[in-house]
Amino acid sequence: MRYIIALIAFLVLPLAYAVKVHDLYEAMIPVASQSSQDRMRAIPKALEQVLVKNSGNLDIAKDARIKSSLQHAENLLQEYSYQPSTVNLAFPYLLIIKFDHVGVSQLLKRADQPLWGSNRPLILVWLAVPVSAEDMEIIGVDSASTILSLFKQQAAQSGVPIIFPVMDMQDLNQISIQDIVTMSLPALTRASQRYAPDAVLVGHWVAMPQQGVQGLQSQWKFVQGGSEQDWTISGASPNAIIDILFNHINTTLTHRYVGQVAATNAQPIEMLVTVQVNGITHSRDLTVLLRALKQVTGVEDVQVIQVSNNAVWLEIDVHTALDNFLENVALIPHLVLESKRDETLVYTWDR
Repeated sequence: MRYIIALIAFLVLPLAYAVKVHDLYEAMIPVASQSSQDRMRAIPKALEQVLVKNSGNLDIAKDARIKSSLQHAENLLQEYSYQPSTVNLAFPYLLIIKFDHVGVSQLLKRADQPLWGSNRPLILVWLAVPVSAEDMEIIGVDSASTILSLFKQQAAQSGVPIIFPVMDMQDLNQISIQDIVTMSLPALTRASQRYAPDAVLVGHWVAMPQQGVQGLQSQWKFVQGGSEQDWTISGASPNAIIDILFNHINTTLTHRYVGQVAATNAQPIEMLVTVQVNGITHSRDLTVLLRALKQVTGVEDVQVIQVSNNAVWLEIDVHTALDNFLENVALIPHLVLESKRDETLVYTWDR
């Protein structure tokens, strides 16, 4: 019963701060040098990374139309720069490549791939890692561990917003390494409330010999909206584990917010959704609402069909499954779903 109550508590965390992800058309590729040869080899990888970030499709490079475009990835290149990297000594530079967002969007549309909007769920990470044979530490926002850098780099490459706890006195009084290792939902719920995340990721790893070779085994729990997933990931290094972990996260979020990638020649999803929003009393609120809705994944157009003193009725052209549309609209701050009445979705603008 205590476990169920803790899981339900994740549903009533304070208003989640879904964030607008920037740099979706930018990729970071580790390179050995700043030579033109290394740069040209990295450009197709960078474009593939950008296409994955904007579609959520991890297998996008297998599409014949995408594969052909990757061979000419330099045609979409806008600018590039370098910055030092200390994560891997064999690749001392990060090549940062920015692509033309219009060209990328058109490429995805021509290939019948979904376009994942920039409003994405914020994930709070509770992570405990070994620092010696006997001791572990909780990775905080100011941690000097390279693990933090690896997480941030992989999150940026995946287009997934993450935050780590500040680990101040408030956190230290509420959470312990044992809470993370045992994945204690009651303690994690209390400690997470101050951050108001959309999802919580809890994990730890330990050293485990694998066929005579030292490796790592990790346990993870991903909790969002009353549902949870558990993953066990083994790898030769933290980098290998984090790479697989973000594949799991990407797949989970894509299924929830983007939907399944449509097969070639599949019947496209199109529907008109009527939405009533109460509590719209100022023109600026309507402007903010319309701007937010037009940025929702799968929304092609938003039309105002009726306005009263404190409410507005909208007709929204949606090109994704209704469940995916509802999940993405739930990320808009101040917009609260009240009911579904006579084929109309009724929301309240709580500001």
